[in-house]
This record gives sequence, C-alpha cells and structure tokens, in this order.
Amino acid sequence: MIALDPVLVTCTSAAKLLFHDLAAYFTVQFEPPLGGGAEAGTRSGTMTGECVEITGVDTPIVVPFDGRPAVAAFVNGMRRLWPSALVGLDDGEGSPTTDFDHPSGFPARGELTFARDDAMDEHWAEHGYAAMSDGAGPVALFYTIHRDLVVDVDVTGQGGLSDGPLSGWTDVELALPEATTLTLVTHAPPAEDVFCAAILALLRETLGYRRAVGGKG
Repeated sequence: MIALDPVLVTCTSAAKLLFHDLAAYFTVQFEPPLGGGAEAGTRSGTMTGECVEITGVDTPIVVPFDGRPAVAAFVNGMRRLWPSALVGLDDGEGSPTTDFDHPSGFPARGELTFARDDAMDEHWAEHGYAAMSDGAGPVALFYTIHRDLVVDVDVTGQGGLSDGPLSGWTDVELALPEATTLTLVTHAPPAEDVFCAAILALLRETLGYRRAVGGKG
C-alpha cells in the first residue's frame, strides 16, 4: 500500500459523511486542546497495597457535531436496559445534574456513570470496573464539546480502504469546527466481551453510525 501524506478534511456536510465512512475502518486518536484536561476525568480504581490500580477499558470516539442529543439518547437506552439504574452526571467540577430528559440539561462537559442497581454500585466501589457474576459491569461515559478541534486518524487492522473515495488513505487529519470527544469506559474490551460490545453498539447507534463488518471492535 502506498502511504499518502495526511489529508485535511474540513467538516462540511460531505465531510461528515466521509467521517462516518472513516469511523467504520479507522481508530480515531485525539488530544484535548491545551488546558482541556484529561478526557477520562475521574476513573474508578481498586486498592493494591499502597497503590490504586486504575481499572476499566477506554474506547475513544470523536464525532463532528454537538453530541449531547446522542448522549441523552444513550442515557435513555441505558435506562431501558436497566430500569432500576443508578445514573450520575457531573460536569467535572462537582456540579451534579439530574435532568436527563432533555439534551439542553446536559453540560458542555460531562461525566456519566451507570450502575444497574445498588448491588452493582457497591460492587463498583469495592472492585472498580469489574464484571459481576452474570457478566454485566458498571459503565461510564465521559464527553466534551469542542470548537475547532483537529484529530489524527490512524489506520488499524488491515490498512486503508480497498475501494471508494478513500482508497489507499493511511493517514487523515480532520479539522472539525464543532466536535464531541467521548470516552466509553467498560470492564473489558468490547471486542472481547459480549456485554461491553452491546454497550458500545448502543453508543454508536445513538451517535448515528455502525461499525462496518470487519472493523476493529
């Protein structure tokens, strides 16, 4: 495969369609803007001697739009999955939010946590992101709305697209006037766990895309 120079794609309507084509084949890697802080926010851990072992597996996603309506839909999907769910939403500065019914109630930066019930919440506090006996585990979603974000897209798996307008692409730089970075945290890699795969599929569905057959994860 011939390696091409990075290609700059501006986020027009056509570029948004290209973005979702890319999302089917590539892993998007990003760095928050200067001063943006850590995307993953606060993470749960378990005590190991005098050290705290961070648990959970991150799945980062970037979409070229304000993702709060999708985040609201994801919350509703999790509440349908777990009718007795304990859901928390914090803006990262200690200001909890309890209005999950309208996207306007979501801050520009949010840390969402999901536990199926009190038992899972207690399990989470003691064991971090670890599956319970039935294979289900706690879930978190961290998101941030950005303006003028640039992300690098690196090839994973078998390489670039084999046909179509992106044939041969190996590096892509996306310039996004408006974007949302999201990090889904689950107890195991979605590619290796049925429950975690289902949660990632739900998030992708609310964001408006599905991974192509053969895509990573």
